[in-house]
Amino acid sequence: MLRLWAASMGGMALTNAGTVAVHALAYPIGGRFGVSHGISNAIMVPYLMKFNCLSSLSKFKRIAEAMGEDVLGLNQREAAFKPVDAIFRLAEDVKIPLHLKDLDIPESVIPEMAADAMKWTKTAGEQSPSDDRGGHC
Repeated sequence: MLRLWAASMGGMALTNAGTVAVHALAYPIGGRFGVSHGISNAIMVPYLMKFNCLSSLSKFKRIAEAMGEDVLGLNQREAAFKPVDAIFRLAEDVKIPLHLKDLDIPESVIPEMAADAMKWTKTAGEQSPSDDRGGHC
């Protein structure tokens, strides 16, 4: 019963938040190369966190604190990268590939996969480093 509840909560969260870039980038990895959606997402998460953290320093510092990362004495930028490093370590610990090349995905297809990812309309909320709305970098 707990799994059903958790799945429902996750579905509601994604419905309200959109799937953003992590999922959009995972779709072509799975569709073209048969990589499971979970692994595809897990590969993309730390890189998208790293991409997003600079324009959301305080949020990422709170994520670091929630993850139990020691941020005492760090400036906000240093603290913001702590959860990124933690996710990379977690991926290594549980043997999730960290690079597309680990899945035999050639670098030459990355531009086309990125173009495919941009077709997912739920990524519209992603922001660039120059976006001053405080979203993503």
